[in-house]
Amino acid sequence: MRVMVVGIAVIATLWGSSSLFRRTARRGWAGSREVFATRMATVPWGAAVLAVAVIAASMWYLAGRALTLPQVFSDELIYMEAARTLAEHGAVQGHYGIAVPAFDAIAYLLAPNQIGAYHLIQLMNSAAMASAAFPAYLLARRALPRSWALAVSALTVSVPWMVYARFVMTEAVFYPVFLWFVLALVRALERPTRRRQLILLLVGALAFAVRAQAAVLFPAIGLAVLLYGAAQGSVRAAVKSFAFTWLVACAGGVLAIAAATSGAWHPFGAYGVLLRGWWHPHGLLLWAAANVTSLSLGVGILVAAASPLGAAALLRRGNTASEQALAAAAVSSTLALLVTVVVLSESTYGLGTVHERNLFYVVPLLLICALAWAARAFPASRRMLAATLAASIGLALLMPAGTLEGSSFDALSLKYWTRLGPGWLAPHTMIVVAVTVGAIVLVVARSTTLLIATFVLATVGVASASDYHTDVPRSQTANYQWVDRALPAHAHATLLWIDCSAPSCPAAHPAASVGPMSVYTELFNSRITNVGHIGTDNPSRGLATEAFNLGADGTVLRGGTAIRSRYVVVDSRIAIKGVRVSLLKSTDVGEGSAGGHAALALWRTNGVVRLRSAG
Repeated sequence: MRVMVVGIAVIATLWGSSSLFRRTARRGWAGSREVFATRMATVPWGAAVLAVAVIAASMWYLAGRALTLPQVFSDELIYMEAARTLAEHGAVQGHYGIAVPAFDAIAYLLAPNQIGAYHLIQLMNSAAMASAAFPAYLLARRALPRSWALAVSALTVSVPWMVYARFVMTEAVFYPVFLWFVLALVRALERPTRRRQLILLLVGALAFAVRAQAAVLFPAIGLAVLLYGAAQGSVRAAVKSFAFTWLVACAGGVLAIAAATSGAWHPFGAYGVLLRGWWHPHGLLLWAAANVTSLSLGVGILVAAASPLGAAALLRRGNTASEQALAAAAVSSTLALLVTVVVLSESTYGLGTVHERNLFYVVPLLLICALAWAARAFPASRRMLAATLAASIGLALLMPAGTLEGSSFDALSLKYWTRLGPGWLAPHTMIVVAVTVGAIVLVVARSTTLLIATFVLATVGVASASDYHTDVPRSQTANYQWVDRALPAHAHATLLWIDCSAPSCPAAHPAASVGPMSVYTELFNSRITNVGHIGTDNPSRGLATEAFNLGADGTVLRGGTAIRSRYVVVDSRIAIKGVRVSLLKSTDVGEGSAGGHAALALWRTNGVVRLRSAG
């Protein structure tokens, strides 16, 4: 049922771009197209795109309501805690940027509790991601007629990666901000006034505040200027016209280096470790092949293969400045993000997986370039067609079979292709065959209908395979606020994860369901202000907590000093010296079976946290 909802969300977004579809369905194709074009010409573009965005936001949010609890603990813990801290104390913790916590903090200020804030963030994310329809339309209008640009705006908010709106992470905000950056870059190339260049730099700074990956967008400006200058026939003039940008960039670079050297600021935050790695050229090539092929599968193969042909066509001499600027900005921005994804995949922090999740933002640019090629009657020399065909197939062949991970949260396209079921072809061989057939069809058929049809089919297929949901109903998620409800006014609690074998530690192996329950308790109770562990840390959390230890008498110690906390949350099998105040059973929150005994307990102590002996 949920898979059907996801499919309907995609189709309804496309269908909802105009109410005229139903009225013209009974007429002949030629007449319908005429009526559609005439009627649409009278609708302001802003109203049409707004309708697309509203429908997309509504449908994706409704489809995402089935995800009632966070799933990506390592990321969602960071951003939910940062947003809550900002809302409650006006400060941001960690090194992950301020823009997303500031955006999410709105939910914590408006919602009555932590659960309500989480669900409100999902709604806000859906609206934020759907707003990408606006910059996508404005970009498309540089190279496409109005009706095609509206189709691009609808397809932009129909991509399967819209499912990321369900998670408390940066994707939902970065998607529209990245496209606004590309639009600002196009406008600056078209007419490089100081005002437009300043706006470009400010939008770039906003993108960087959303996620550090956007640091590569500043070098992308330089590449775009060079490409645009070459298309215009004067690279020197183009470079000179951006003197204001180079001046500001140099000044900003000096300040950033000074701040980083002094330790006052870490420009790349937690991602700075990637800059200290050493990458092998062969590994970079393989990961480039894997990420490019994965993304091409998500857009239906044909669009990915056609996009470089469209970019080349737009960069030709004699085209308008807007068309050349669009192509230059699209190529430079796409290459910039691809570099970051390849480096991440090659590094030890890439965990040996494809990171399509960090690259899908460029899909509207690929789509615009592909349709621009179609709108110009598919111009290309035999040599260019052969090169495109060879590159598409070659990258698919180079993609290591070991990267085909069907459970990866970072590569939605591979989730779909690895779930097609066992057959006489291995998944990697099947992908190579599909890319080969797609590239040949593109060269032979050169059909706009095929471009759109394969894009939509891929979208529906990948979105259906990426139907993230939980089995816990929303009515039960409220039970996770049990600590805040049980604590008296102004009281706070410590959450303690214990996994040890000491005589004073009776629960050596916590039940499997206790791990997620502990994380959700931490997330949804604002008055849990201290989290730590004894023995092995909670494997469900994904992020390390502070390490405590036990004294000979069972006292919980931090560096030899007793932990003082009036209230403490532990596995219910562990007895704390004090009085048990409240209990959360796994059955209360839809975890485990009715006969299970997994539970968390809230204890009131005399001020010092001390375990009772196992005996």
